[in-house]
Amino acid sequence: MPKSVWFISDYGIQDEFTGVVKAVIHSISPDSKVIDITHNIPPYQLQSGALTLARAVRFVRPQVVLAVVDPGVGTERRRIAIEIQGEPCFLVGPDNGLLIPAAETLGGIKQAVILNNERYHFSKAGGTFDGRDIFASVTGYICQGVSLAELGEQVDPKLLCGIDLPVVRYVKGSVVAEVIWIDNFGNAQLSVGLLELKQLDQKFASTEAASALEIVLGLDGGSSFKTRIVKAYADLKPQEVGLVVDSYEKLSIAMYLDSAKDRLGISQGDTVSLKTLQSR
Repeated sequence: MPKSVWFISDYGIQDEFTGVVKAVIHSISPDSKVIDITHNIPPYQLQSGALTLARAVRFVRPQVVLAVVDPGVGTERRRIAIEIQGEPCFLVGPDNGLLIPAAETLGGIKQAVILNNERYHFSKAGGTFDGRDIFASVTGYICQGVSLAELGEQVDPKLLCGIDLPVVRYVKGSVVAEVIWIDNFGNAQLSVGLLELKQLDQKFASTEAASALEIVLGLDGGSSFKTRIVKAYADLKPQEVGLVVDSYEKLSIAMYLDSAKDRLGISQGDTVSLKTLQSR
């Protein structure tokens, strides 16, 4: 019956929050294993948390996910648990859009419940730590085999809160994307993959185009530079900024043994335009 729990949050590790949540899970389901995916989501950044979680579940199906990025804690926003279609898989967290991209990535929602059965809550102390008082406790009980029907009342999955994600668009000869993630190495992942890039503009399908691109950073004609698409970071020359198809099949602005983020001053959420030099 014990299951593994994937835990993701914006709690960080400098305070006791992360450890206390894990301790509550352990107190209810001592044989379950908690896997820390990350606790370094930027505080309150729902989009970042949702995209990170969706990336994490893409290749390995979790058993139970506890996700907490919850700027609305203590308000009337709902606390939910979701069961995914297919093999047993559950997501627990706030109803603020955080869980939805991962649920869609995993195959869609089979059922969802509002966590209003206080029998399965850990504490009523205050109202600002639902990660400890509700989400961790419910996660522990799910690991012990408690059904969603016991945890609360069902809610139509269509009524769950969604979340706005970056939209890739084609504007005046350029593919306009957004920086959705900057990893620890300073690589800036874009909201577009190579296949989608080619679908938006057939010019990107040629070998010549892949070797002669222009990137424009920011809106309204910001700084620009010439670049190319390569298969590996080591294919880039020293000091060269290029585009690499990363492990999630997205394009990343990258450098070899250097930080594109630091070199270019890129931030998550920045707009990036891509065009072939042939399109001029």
